[in-house]
Amino acid sequence: MHNIEVKLSQAQEDAGAKTLKKLRDKIIRSGKREPACLIVLTATGFAHKREDGVFSIPIGCMRP
Repeated sequence: MHNIEVKLSQAQEDAGAKTLKKLRDKIIRSGKREPACLIVLTATGFAHKREDGVFSIPIGCMRP
């Protein structure tokens, strides 16, 4: 399972990552498996893996 948060700009990346990490923790506490990855999907910017392990990926990197 992958968890994805969509944000309109890379400036909102931190807020998206925070929400995803809270959701991941809630999933783990419920006894379910940890998500394979956490992704903040943005409209602009560069793809990268943040220090907290969350991936930030601009929509332009996604293939149809």
